[in-house]
This record gives sequence, C-alpha cells and structure tokens, in this order.
Amino acid sequence: MQTRLKELRQERGLTPSQAALAAGITRKTYLRYEEGTGRVKLAALVRLADFYACSMEYLLGHTDIRELP
Repeated sequence: MQTRLKELRQERGLTPSQAALAAGITRKTYLRYEEGTGRVKLAALVRLADFYACSMEYLLGHTDIRELP
C-alpha cells in the first residue's frame, strides 16, 4: 500500500500534510501508511480511496486496475 499511496500523492503534486488533510487523518498517520509501519483503519482506507478516486483493492495492492468500475 505504501508504494501506491506515495505514487498517487506525488502524481497530484501534494505534500504528505496536504494528502492527510484531504483524507481526514493526521500527517503522522499518513506518513506511517506511506512507510508501511501503520495499520490502516477501514474508515481511513475508504477516505483515501475516495480521495484518490481508486478502489481500495488498488490501494492495498490486490489489483493493478486503478480505475473504479
């Protein structure tokens, strides 16, 4: 998940703080997700997928298809 989060954030030209604010989580939590050291809560996963307009499965690395059906 960490690789996907970082890629998506960088594609949008966002800082970790900006991405965290948009997803409704703290910067520290967002950075933990990007580093792969934090456990992602379901609510945060949903918000991140909505924010990045992709599926939760894409964020988690279960599929390489980014687009939502």
